[in-house]
Amino acid sequence: MLYRSESGDPILLFVSNDLGTVPTDTTELLLTDSHPDTLSWYPIPGIVALPYDSENERRLAYDFTFYSQEGNDGFGSDIGWTCPSGSQLTQEIWAWQGHMDKPALATLELHANSSQEDYWGAATFTWWYESDFVTPEEVYEGEWGLTANGEYSGVLMLDMTRTGGKRYTPGETERIIHDGFIVQVPMAFEDYTYLSVDKGQHGSYLPIQLEPDTVIYFYPW
Repeated sequence: MLYRSESGDPILLFVSNDLGTVPTDTTELLLTDSHPDTLSWYPIPGIVALPYDSENERRLAYDFTFYSQEGNDGFGSDIGWTCPSGSQLTQEIWAWQGHMDKPALATLELHANSSQEDYWGAATFTWWYESDFVTPEEVYEGEWGLTANGEYSGVLMLDMTRTGGKRYTPGETERIIHDGFIVQVPMAFEDYTYLSVDKGQHGSYLPIQLEPDTVIYFYPW
């Protein structure tokens, strides 16, 4: 639901969410103001992912929806969030698309391993610039784990080291990602297959996480 002014009628926007057929956002919304400046936005069904100008560090849209304090008590958002399960995290290759200093892509692969106690499996994080999708900028490899963080979120433990990519130099001082990242999935996960990832509990970031909007969303590759 979009509002153009305090007195204007609301605009109801319908967006296809058939990600099994089309795994990327295909609905582009062009908004033009009175100056006129035009904003291009790809709404993501099921979540609030508002456009942001990272170059000038300013919001391009605002969310005026009322959310309850807990967010999942029936009086807040129309989509509840919960802690993901290990099987949900490993059933997909998770992909992100957005902006660094220029358009970029990233994937997060979490592989299951049930043969060793207290070991969830192998993890790989890779990111590229869209202009050069052949050679990644960075590749991190290591291990992952998952713990609950209350009823509505989980903690994705990542212990990874940079092992490849344009920015990697053999023998370099280790660049690591070692932290617990807050993760959530929609309660209606089968209908809205998204993974929300916030920055690490100890202040770490994935290479694609930029302030001030550190919550990023991955969708099935």
